[in-house]
Amino acid sequence: MNELIKNLSKLKNNDLDNKAVSIHTSLSTGPGSIHFAVTVPTLAEVLADITTYQTALAGSNTALKQSTREALEETLFALAVNLETQADGDIAKLSTTGFDLRKKAVQGEGLVAAPQNLRVKHGPLSGEVLLRCAPVPRASAYEARSTQDLAAAWTEHPPCTSSQRILIPGLQRGKDYYFEVRAIGANGPGPWSDIATLMVV
Repeated sequence: MNELIKNLSKLKNNDLDNKAVSIHTSLSTGPGSIHFAVTVPTLAEVLADITTYQTALAGSNTALKQSTREALEETLFALAVNLETQADGDIAKLSTTGFDLRKKAVQGEGLVAAPQNLRVKHGPLSGEVLLRCAPVPRASAYEARSTQDLAAAWTEHPPCTSSQRILIPGLQRGKDYYFEVRAIGANGPGPWSDIATLMVV
């Protein structure tokens, strides 16, 4: 299993900080939290290394910056290995971790890419929303799912053929919903998009 880019040594100091924060956010409160409830190292350990690294970056001690950077890289490497083991080759799950996927992992499976620029607005009727995203090359359809609680199960909705008009009816008014979309190609569905959210009216 080698689907995630685990070597982050080429990133600049601030870029490594941003990537680490993105990974932690994806796994703690983002879509990755649904698929990876427990990680080794724990997310608390990851956050501790991020905080220590950020403190070092704010200072002038070059040696301390390097040592805390190396510790953070090692922690993220171990985390990526653990996520790959848990996902057991499921690219859709790995795409929610905040780590970058190796291109060959996606292309080798023949999967379409995750939709980008997901937007959500109120639909023409009460209890409806309209989703739209950038068209995905080689996609023949788009499938959406929704939930009121990121820790709960998602409800998948029937696929449609247009990325510009994905209508979801029958939602509860006055409730905040989270939405994701994935494209479907010749070899099945690709990874889920980033999350969009809206209160249904």
